[in-house]
Amino acid sequence: MTVKKRNREGLIARPFLWIFLAGGAGALLALAFSWWGLTVVFLLGGIRRFRVRPRWFWFLGIGVMAVGCLRLNLHLDWERGIDGEERVMTSILCRVESAEETRGGSLRAILSSEAFRGKVQVYAEDLETGQQILGDLTLKPLENPGNPGEFDRVAYGRIRGIYYEGKLENVSVIREGGGSLPVRWRESLAGRIRNILPEEEAGLLAAILLGEDGFLSEEIEEEFQDVGIAHILAISGLHVGMVYGLLERGLRRLVSPRKAACLAVGCLWFYAALTGGAVSTLRAGILCTVSAGQKLWGGRQDPLNSLAAAAFILLLIHPLYLLDIGFQLSFGCVLALRLLQSVPGRWFFMPPALRERLSPSVAITLAGTPLSLYYFYRVSPYQILLNLLVLPGMSLLFVLGGVTVALSLFWEEAALLPAGGIYLFLRALRFLADQALTWPGAVWTLGRPDVLVLFLYYLGWGLTLAGQNGRRKGTFLCRTGVWGLGLLILLWPESGWRCTFLNVGQGDCAVIEAGNRVYLVDGGPAYESALKPYLRSRGIGKLDGVWISHFDWDHVEGLFILLEEAEIPVEAWYVPAGEWHDNSRLEALYSSGQRVYAVEAGDRVTADNLVFTCLSPKAKGQYEDGNSASMVLRLSDGDTSILFCGDADLQAEEGFAEEAGHCQILKAGHHGSRTSTGEELLRRVQPELTIISCDREGRYGHPHEETLGRLQAAGSEILVTDDVGAVQILVDKRKWTYVTGKAG
Repeated sequence: MTVKKRNREGLIARPFLWIFLAGGAGALLALAFSWWGLTVVFLLGGIRRFRVRPRWFWFLGIGVMAVGCLRLNLHLDWERGIDGEERVMTSILCRVESAEETRGGSLRAILSSEAFRGKVQVYAEDLETGQQILGDLTLKPLENPGNPGEFDRVAYGRIRGIYYEGKLENVSVIREGGGSLPVRWRESLAGRIRNILPEEEAGLLAAILLGEDGFLSEEIEEEFQDVGIAHILAISGLHVGMVYGLLERGLRRLVSPRKAACLAVGCLWFYAALTGGAVSTLRAGILCTVSAGQKLWGGRQDPLNSLAAAAFILLLIHPLYLLDIGFQLSFGCVLALRLLQSVPGRWFFMPPALRERLSPSVAITLAGTPLSLYYFYRVSPYQILLNLLVLPGMSLLFVLGGVTVALSLFWEEAALLPAGGIYLFLRALRFLADQALTWPGAVWTLGRPDVLVLFLYYLGWGLTLAGQNGRRKGTFLCRTGVWGLGLLILLWPESGWRCTFLNVGQGDCAVIEAGNRVYLVDGGPAYESALKPYLRSRGIGKLDGVWISHFDWDHVEGLFILLEEAEIPVEAWYVPAGEWHDNSRLEALYSSGQRVYAVEAGDRVTADNLVFTCLSPKAKGQYEDGNSASMVLRLSDGDTSILFCGDADLQAEEGFAEEAGHCQILKAGHHGSRTSTGEELLRRVQPELTIISCDREGRYGHPHEETLGRLQAAGSEILVTDDVGAVQILVDKRKWTYVTGKAG
């Protein structure tokens, strides 16, 4: 009887844990099966062996799971009313929800209106938060370019209710705004910080204190991300917990503990609003409020119950928070602190003092690193050490920052005194990050792990925790098997090879991967948004060769950024021979100290079972310019061939059409211009698939109708990167298939 009573008390002590588990399961079922999720839930209710005592908890779980399904499906039904086509709306009354300056210097505004569902982001001038404006608005649904590894702007906008990007014209202000009180305060305080500290330090302090990253250097942000301390730049549970703790301890000296808790909670929520109300901030705010409530009413706080309550409340507010990286990392790390802190001490011998210091950082790293890899592809092995050095000083920085900002409101000269301490702290922080990047193996680019590998990883930890309560031998064997399977999937080598044509707009860029060898053919104009994320997501840390068709900027801009950053070493550069390419860009490449080879028709490079054959330019050929003298490559494994035509024109094609022979895949020349991809070339090559890399909305009007007509007459399937996103050619066992980056 005693055991049963204890179990019942444990269940009653954690009602929100059951509610969240049921609601979360319902949301996932609804996301996967739509309304069929409800049916699945009630079918599970009929399985007696899943009964939970007391019995009313089971019915509560069923009900809450149904609510989770209903809430998410209502949201998805609302989303179906979003207009998926571009449209022009004239004289539309809109409200400016927010307006902030981007790092590029332009003004990004979020608009809402009763004339359309959802919100739209526009880039305009002279808009202020809270304004009512009248104007002509062109709405275009948000769309991803469709490149693997790139930032998912559609999902990011969807979570925040933004479904369109727009163009605003003929604007007139109906009513001035100025935004809410927290927004005005944030802008004012950020301005004061900029007046007191130098630019770099002001950007850091504004990001740490206020979540204002508009003038934070991208270089600093990426540097902190690389060494694993970027979380201090975003307002998170760490910051909110510090604010609450400092306020409560300070107020307790002036008033009773209950009043101190109430006042601290009130200030805490104003601070959450001041910093923008991110998911992690809301989570910490709810937890601190629950903690204060326990102190007011004298109850016993269960951390798991409080965490589940916070998650359930947030998912009721917006079901898609479940897909937000802030939600996943925030709740995952707090859960790890609760459940995994004791694990490192049991697995490895540690003195008690060292265990107390290291266990929290180790637990957070174990829980958060796989998710960070999934979203950012890189990890630093020194992040535990760096966080041990950085985090203790954050409380002091908060105190100094708060004092500095408060003094600046009344006596700006006096604020310079604590600002000096802030300056020294932030300079030391920059120095530490700079030095960490010089340490051996400072950053590992491991690529994006498969979702199945992530599932097996966290399942293994779940079995580890289950083993603490008995049956350790069984759970040890299961855990070992689960982690072994995940490691096997992770390390299993890919068979065959692949060629990925990235969607870089008006330009060319292709990545060839064969075993451990990686080559580029051109670099396009979208290095930061397309090429760099792709290389990182694939875990590519070295390039065996880069082939440059010619030196027009839409083919080499990304390559020169890659060369300047020096993040990924390149073994060899292959450039087309001939006087037509003797220009400043070629000279810059030669003077960089890299290994550069000038190639001409007949030259070959072998990489395992792949052969790169240069078909043009010819040593004695006559060419008018760099376009016609483009390097033309034929890539073949003996069974499947791809022909890269650069920007070669019709006259140049006559010189290499016969040598090209039959190729299954053709990368059309000059972005589908009418001056390339002629009938003679198509007759010789007979491509089954033709890829055109271009921007349909560009000023050149590519691809031209004449070229499309010739390709259709030749019986070739046509894929335009602007329509389908990146095109991946997967070759294995004499067979090739393709997948595209955009659905449909």
